[in-house]
Amino acid sequence: MHYRFFAPVVAAFAVSSVAVSMPAIARADDSPVTMKYIAKVGDVEHQQVLMKAMVQGIDAVVKNTQKRTVKDVKDTGETTYLVTDEGGTMTLMGNDQVQPAGPDVTIKRDKTGKIIDWKPAMDINGALSPELMRTLAQLYTLILPTDAVKTNDKWKVELDNPLFKDKKIKIENTYLGLEKVDGVSLWKIKQTTSVPTDGEGGIATFEGTFWLKPETAQAIKIEGAAKEVPSQFGKLSFTVVVSPVKDDKPVAPVVAPPAAPK
Repeated sequence: MHYRFFAPVVAAFAVSSVAVSMPAIARADDSPVTMKYIAKVGDVEHQQVLMKAMVQGIDAVVKNTQKRTVKDVKDTGETTYLVTDEGGTMTLMGNDQVQPAGPDVTIKRDKTGKIIDWKPAMDINGALSPELMRTLAQLYTLILPTDAVKTNDKWKVELDNPLFKDKKIKIENTYLGLEKVDGVSLWKIKQTTSVPTDGEGGIATFEGTFWLKPETAQAIKIEGAAKEVPSQFGKLSFTVVVSPVKDDKPVAPVVAPPAAPK
């Protein structure tokens, strides 16, 4: 997740989240599954990120797009991505404000999804600290189970905490089975995360639902809600939806003109 999707509402003093809903989807086959990230150099994901919050009693909507391009894949499964922010809009009281693109970010993760390096193309001095930006990037990158799972199986993960090194990030994931989204069967996983933010008992939380493509384990859609996220303007709460950009169109092939008759 790119830091620019949070900065506009941070600047506007977001104070509470707005619910996001999704229509019911029919349950499909519940056979046990083994999850593994599959990627190849040159793969591109074009995503829209929609964030909603309440800003001093006014609905705020931030919409951005980003591209994630696979730059390197090692035999160990370690994968490097370049995240390109394309900018977007923030809407307050019906008025759209253009949000310019931010710097690219290079993210390296291991075969299970743990982020092992997060590096922006330039220094970022904004409302969110670099440590928080890296933490948010991890929360939106699902860590896969090491063993096959069946419906309602859980797996727990503890991670080093960039925000407060004395206490770990704790994640619990639950596999909810296969569900059809737009006619395609996807793995559905619920994630619950707690992130200690200081030595005084402060904890940021994230609850999200991920829909993964079984062939690659890449996320097709994410819906989530974050609470008590620290910033220089105080604690934030917001909801977020990540989905494919639907207006992408393949480039038409170049067709050579017919040869002139002899």
